Amino acid sequence: MRRRSVANLFRLNVGSGMGWIDGWVNCDLYPGPHVDEVFDCQGKWPFPDNSVQDITSSHMLEHLSDPKAFFREAWRVLIPNGAVALRVPYGGHRAAWYDLEHKRPWFAESFAFVQPGYAKSVGNPQHDGWEWPFAVDCCDYRLGFRVAPYFRRRWLRALFLPWVSCVPDWCEELYVYLSALKTPDAVDTWCRSHSPNLIPSRYVVLRHHLEGKRPKPGDTSELIPIAELDSINGYI
Repeated sequence: MRRRSVANLFRLNVGSGMGWIDGWVNCDLYPGPHVDEVFDCQGKWPFPDNSVQDITSSHMLEHLSDPKAFFREAWRVLIPNGAVALRVPYGGHRAAWYDLEHKRPWFAESFAFVQPGYAKSVGNPQHDGWEWPFAVDCCDYRLGFRVAPYFRRRWLRALFLPWVSCVPDWCEELYVYLSALKTPDAVDTWCRSHSPNLIPSRYVVLRHHLEGKRPKPGDTSELIPIAELDSINGYI
């Protein structure tokens, strides 16, 4: 069993499947050659409180019947301000539902329930009692490979960007970044400058999709915010 740590803190890849990450503890419900820890992430995680620096999970959350259990345990094991990075199919894309094992679609706003003050802001008592607060730092809407090349030129961006939210299938994935708020001071500071029912978000594209190229073996997937393209040479 390979346990990896950074400065005595774990970094967890939850729902790793065959997507092993070197230097991380790769965790999954099912054993396999690339799995370091086997457990159900909707139950008790085999890590102490405040022992984890980072958590990443790719295309796993949509398979959970009880996603709140995932966030409760993630919050418990994370250090204060520990980071969570999630990838899920965008709820408006067909990928949110074409896998028979998917339990629910996810939208950017779906993640607002973890933020302090959410129950009061929406007036829904079902959310009262949430005691495991996170800040949703950003949610990236990744545009699909078919539409991404249309954003290479400024005039095309100006033409197509207003319509992105009107064509749900143009967006394929959400990349969601959260941090654990584990002290009263952290919660209070966050509440003074944020609205609990709002999620900061932006549109992004993968560079190789933008350029209409196939990634080469070993290439890293680079996400580029649409708003930054005006300042990058070659995309004006």
